[in-house]
Amino acid sequence: MKIPLTCLIRLTAAVPRGAGLLVFWPAGLALLGAFPSQAQPPVTSAPVAGPLAFEVASIKLTPPEFRGSRAFAPSPGNNLSLRGMSLRDLIQLAYTLSSDFVSRGPGWVDGARYDVEARAEGKASQQQRLEMLKTLLAERFKLTFHYESKETYSYVLTTGKNSPKMKERRPGDGGEPSGIRDTGSLHYVCRDTSMVWFARYLESTVLSRPVADKTGLSGTYDFDLSWRPDDNQFKGRFAGSQEAQSDLPDLFTALKDIGLRLETVTSLVQFLRIDHAEKPSEN
Repeated sequence: MKIPLTCLIRLTAAVPRGAGLLVFWPAGLALLGAFPSQAQPPVTSAPVAGPLAFEVASIKLTPPEFRGSRAFAPSPGNNLSLRGMSLRDLIQLAYTLSSDFVSRGPGWVDGARYDVEARAEGKASQQQRLEMLKTLLAERFKLTFHYESKETYSYVLTTGKNSPKMKERRPGDGGEPSGIRDTGSLHYVCRDTSMVWFARYLESTVLSRPVADKTGLSGTYDFDLSWRPDDNQFKGRFAGSQEAQSDLPDLFTALKDIGLRLETVTSLVQFLRIDHAEKPSEN
């Protein structure tokens, strides 16, 4: 799957579902710490703005012959185009969660796939469009949910003792567009990628566990990674495979080679539990 929410959101793929996802994420949108904080009582004398919402939105079932998933949200812009997305995929995107942290819901939460075309007034940031997607899920899918906290192991991405061995992008550098590409043979090309987005990629696609960016690196970088996946990575896609027996280093060693470290920690994580959802009427 080619996709992860200051360049563009681009999930582009035409691969069978379950075959693994090739992820393209923009370099600038902060995803970590996305869980809502405890709400404060509104000040009665101040107007309360309603939730952000798209001006126009169309939801249709994905044609069965389309087997992939993709999304497009150019920046700057005001539109969001999604295709081949299940309700779980949509929740995962809107609330910036790994699918492992979205549970329950109706039996069709993964089976039914939808195409969404939506447009906002004026120019909307990528984060604003994610907020609009949340409103769309509540209004059209009648989605309600709650969070449950659970202690589980997670990861922290930090820098190593030596300077990172990655090329920092500078204004006017040019080069390949932002994204993380799986080129095959367990080789991953990261271009114009922030550490926030790289941590998000590790979290959502590779490890299915929270990954917090604690590198302190604010720029975007070009780098390549090749590693031998273990049975727990990529949702077990490589379990027992030839790739899992390759001579490549493991992920932790590969990251160390470019000046990054991935540390295991125990933390309190919020899981999203679906309480109710309905299939939307097409329009």
